[in-house]
Amino acid sequence: MDHPRPDALATSPLCRHASPQTCALLAGEMAGRDLADGETLFAEGDPGGFVFLIRSGELEVHRERDGRDVLLRLMGPGEVGGMTSMALD
Repeated sequence: MDHPRPDALATSPLCRHASPQTCALLAGEMAGRDLADGETLFAEGDPGGFVFLIRSGELEVHRERDGRDVLLRLMGPGEVGGMTSMALD
């Protein structure tokens, strides 16, 4: 797995107000992961503990409500997720 480049993170919410050095440290702690179309990154009820940054493509966020699958959000490049689970863990 590759690490995202610090300059790729510079405009993300993770690094928007951080120094270039802090952003570089963060990039060194991240691991890249490619997902196939339709692949699940995580499911409701899975343990949290990670933050993700979408570098390309789209990620659909779904939740089951009343036995139905509901699309909550469509995320795209530059968006960050998982921060809520980090705060709640």
